[in-house]
Amino acid sequence: MKQSKYRGQKIAFLTQHGKQEVVAAVLEPVLGCEVVHVSGYDTDLLGSFTRDVPRSGTQLDAARRKARKGMELAGLKIGLASEGSFSTDPYTGMMPWNREIMVLIDDVAGLEIVGMAQGSTIAGQILSSDLAEIEQFVDKLGFPQQQVVMRPQSENDPRYVKGIHTW
Repeated sequence: MKQSKYRGQKIAFLTQHGKQEVVAAVLEPVLGCEVVHVSGYDTDLLGSFTRDVPRSGTQLDAARRKARKGMELAGLKIGLASEGSFSTDPYTGMMPWNREIMVLIDDVAGLEIVGMAQGSTIAGQILSSDLAEIEQFVDKLGFPQQQVVMRPQSENDPRYVKGIHTW
């Protein structure tokens, strides 16, 4: 088996949603690298799925900015980032759809590698003041493993709480 050019290399990964464990478990054994979790920067400043901070440019542009920010904060020449988006499926427009882009930027080799996965996802919304009805709804979504966002009036209300993962 050919030795990886990333053996022994540190790769910066800026994320605040716990993705570093999943990514490291896949990349480290295969590439022989060390995925360095970079924290301390609110990645939602680059755009958020709750739309409170609009994304500038494309989903790939946001992933590139996130990788570069992680590289800068870690002082590394190799960075990795992911950027997700949620919408309806591109085929029927009826199912909730997730598209995740990952980008690896290697300034040493002058490389950019982009990967994408997409598929149906768990999503939904409810407008209710009945706690039992809300509990039943979030249970169907897979709460607490599936975190939720709560808005007081509607999906367009600018007030929200996101990342809810406990009762």
